[in-house]
Amino acid sequence: MVHPAEISGRTEKTIADYVLEYMLVENQNEIVPREDYDVDLHYAGTRRVPICWQFWHTYRIEDLVSNILMVNQNQIFNKEWQKKIGASITDTGNALEFDEAVAFRKELNVLALRDYMITVGKIRATY
Repeated sequence: MVHPAEISGRTEKTIADYVLEYMLVENQNEIVPREDYDVDLHYAGTRRVPICWQFWHTYRIEDLVSNILMVNQNQIFNKEWQKKIGASITDTGNALEFDEAVAFRKELNVLALRDYMITVGKIRATY
């Protein structure tokens, strides 16, 4: 339920589908609580982030962990994906302060971010 149905193979919408759809109807700039702030190292980043940052952060981690650590291959994210998405960063964005996260959201192509998420999820599903 935490991945879009397109990834998980479910026939009904998942929680991720509902949140992703919400983001894609021009809500990518909505500020939400950072889901993992309390488990992070507290010295990095902000408690609140744009909703699109949550997706960026989650799928960058999945790409890095799944590909590099689990199967010892290159991550999917590369210069081509970076250009499509319009991201100025290549990491997970953990250390972005609030004003940096707000600036980051303005540069993102959320449709390309969605495509990246689906690609990461589908490849991850094959492991």
